Amino acid sequence: MSHIHPFARRAGAALALCLALPPIPARAGEAPDLATGVLAEVNRYRVSQGLVPLVADDRLQAITLAHSQAMAQQGRLSHGGFQQRFDRSGARLCVENLAAGSLQPARVVAAWQRSPEHHRNLLEPRVQVAGVAATGSVVSLLACRFDSP
Repeated sequence: MSHIHPFARRAGAALALCLALPPIPARAGEAPDLATGVLAEVNRYRVSQGLVPLVADDRLQAITLAHSQAMAQQGRLSHGGFQQRFDRSGARLCVENLAAGSLQPARVVAAWQRSPEHHRNLLEPRVQVAGVAATGSVVSLLACRFDSP
């Protein structure tokens, strides 16, 4: 015989169900786990190539989030507006990589490694900080350098 009140049992079951569900992103469509994973994979690759890891930057994160949301809404990837994103960053140098179609960070970075231009961006030794955002499977990475080369 149980000494637990029936309401307490139901409340406990409801709490367990809520804890088992995946977290809801702060903004509709935002995929912070994908973005965090992509930055981790990029840094893993950069370190394996003798480069310093990129440090996450809130300003660049906001810029890439707006860009990933716009591309997801339009249903296409575009480097259009790069100059405006670069200007908003306030940086001296920026490189940009975009991807769509995979929710697996390792696959996103592997696709960039197979593209000569994107691969060159991954290995740009002068960049120090990055913003990475994902909306659905649309990923935007903006890596920059703020100080003098």
